[in-house]
Amino acid sequence: MEFLEWEHHIESLERMDGFHALEKRQAEEALRYLRTVLGDDFLLRSSAGDPCVARHPMLMLLANFAACSRRHIARFAGYLRTLEGSQNLDKVLARLHDLTQFNHDALLIKSAAKLV
Repeated sequence: MEFLEWEHHIESLERMDGFHALEKRQAEEALRYLRTVLGDDFLLRSSAGDPCVARHPMLMLLANFAACSRRHIARFAGYLRTLEGSQNLDKVLARLHDLTQFNHDALLIKSAAKLV
C-alpha cells in the first residue's frame, strides 16, 4: 500500500497547496530524516495490520493533506534532531510505532528538546 511508504508522502508534497517553497523543502527534509531515524518500515509497523491504517498519530498527520500537518511533522523531526546522541533516545524511538506509546513519547521528545 503506497500510503505506508515514506516516498509516497515525500512525492505528494509537490501536489500540496498552502505553504511556501521553503516550507515544502523543510517538510521534505523532515520526512527523509524521519525515514532514516525511524526506519523504512516505520509506517507499516505503525499500522499494525489494522485495516484502518490511520489510527496512529503519525499516520493521521500524513493522511491530512493540510500544510499545517507537514509543519507539525517538520517540528517533530526538529525535536528529534535536537536530541540526537542523547542517552536512551534509541529506546524512545523504538516505541514510537506503538499507538499506545506514541503520544506519551512524542510529548517526552518535545519537552526534552525544549530543555536542551
